[in-house]
Amino acid sequence: MAFDDLNNYPDSHEFECDICIVGAGAAGITIAKSLTSTKKNVILLESGGLEYEQATQSLYKGLNIGKKYFELIHDRLRYFGGTTNHWGGWCAPYTKEDFYEHDWITTSGWPLNKKELDPYYEIAQKVCNILPYKYLDDDWPQKDDWGNPRPTTANKFNDKKITSRVWQHSTTKFSTAYEDLLKQAKNVKVLFHANALELVATENSASIQHIVLSTIERKKATIKAKQFVLACGGLENPRLLLLSDSVNKFGIGNEHDLVGRYFMEHLEGPTAKVIFNKNQNWFRRYSPRREINGTGVTSGLCTSYSARKRLKILHHSTTIDHQIDYDSGYLSLRRIMSEAMGGEVPNNLLDDVINTAGDIDEVFKWVYHRINNEHYFPPVKPKNSYTLFSRTETEPNYNSRMYLGDKLDHFGQRQIVLDWQTSELDKQTIFKSNMLLAEEVGRLKLGRVKLADWLYDGTNEIPIDGGHHHIGTTKMSNDATNGVVDANCKVHGIDNLYIAGSSVFPTGGYVNPTLTIVALAARLADYVSTRA
Repeated sequence: MAFDDLNNYPDSHEFECDICIVGAGAAGITIAKSLTSTKKNVILLESGGLEYEQATQSLYKGLNIGKKYFELIHDRLRYFGGTTNHWGGWCAPYTKEDFYEHDWITTSGWPLNKKELDPYYEIAQKVCNILPYKYLDDDWPQKDDWGNPRPTTANKFNDKKITSRVWQHSTTKFSTAYEDLLKQAKNVKVLFHANALELVATENSASIQHIVLSTIERKKATIKAKQFVLACGGLENPRLLLLSDSVNKFGIGNEHDLVGRYFMEHLEGPTAKVIFNKNQNWFRRYSPRREINGTGVTSGLCTSYSARKRLKILHHSTTIDHQIDYDSGYLSLRRIMSEAMGGEVPNNLLDDVINTAGDIDEVFKWVYHRINNEHYFPPVKPKNSYTLFSRTETEPNYNSRMYLGDKLDHFGQRQIVLDWQTSELDKQTIFKSNMLLAEEVGRLKLGRVKLADWLYDGTNEIPIDGGHHHIGTTKMSNDATNGVVDANCKVHGIDNLYIAGSSVFPTGGYVNPTLTIVALAARLADYVSTRA
């Protein structure tokens, strides 16, 4: 059925299909790809086109009123492939304990377990084009692809306190990886410039009748389907549900005021310094990523589950900062390009231009790797003092949320207001996990660790950034009083509406969400294909 464009159709055109997927990012493309092997008639809606367009990107404007956060217009990409067009490629599955209910974490617990998701994690590995499903550090060769050993210490950390796991780094852009497959699929139509404005429910709100679509030029259309899947991301999924208020004034799936709530992120940033004793090189294992069997691998030090239970904290990991020179030419060029794509002028444009011109060798290396769809990391010089970099989940918090504000977008629809709130548990997780690692480094006589001063200031303020990961807002639960979707990602009380993506996660874990997004999407594709 190939690629198509809503601009090619007359105003008020009506589309019909078996399964309609809204959003062509990691989740939407995974579902469409999975359905190419079926006989279902599928339409995949994409707000943008094959390339970045400022008018479409501007629909992501919104307001932050909580913890300091990234400008929402720059935090996601709104064209084919979604944010995988510039993602970092960090992939790892959740651990089995991440799915558990914990008495010290509010509303924790998933209505499914990791064993149910494992077969789909293996599918996700293939979709992301990374190595086999192995994430324990000891599962990997002790030498990288250049024959260099992965240094370790003879005295291992106490595994009741610290465990070691890895991330694999995907270099796959879903847009380029699956463009030809979807273009040639006989049963899938990708419809570009089709902005979903509203889900129109039946009079009793038991099902969705159709979706109202519009181009930027305001050419309207409708699409009817047996089954609908929202795959618009952790902020746009709830926004579309809330905007769909023509039948129910509270929006779709929002009878219990849960749509948009429990927004979570990963806190990522420097939290301590470590000064190593002489002749200690174990830390290099947890520093720059290494190429192993052709895949980039980064090892992290994680707070063990037994320690988390004892300390009553969240999941946390630590890596060693790469010690990148943030004034290097290639990073200056990246900043210039990123701001230009957002229609902005960099704050330090002259400095970045000078850095780029003065570091042209590194710039050319970075451009070469980008052309070949490869990650590039500049050389790292060994030092005896490094920064400990935390990557941690945040607590599910009812008051941490997105909602609709008063400012209107191009279509006259209310923009997002994001109120990300962190908690005492979030800060205690970072503090206690770093203290645990400091104790182990001292016990093994590897060196000394100094925690950041802000961890002792007696407030809940956490001056490190998020990871550009939008988690929660349409959380999964066994019943409608505790969440928006069920274990099959179907919206409670609506028989033909599903949600894909990290907005359905009840908890965030410490790892990047994309691999789990893809695994859940593959699982949802199997389920929805039996109902269409």
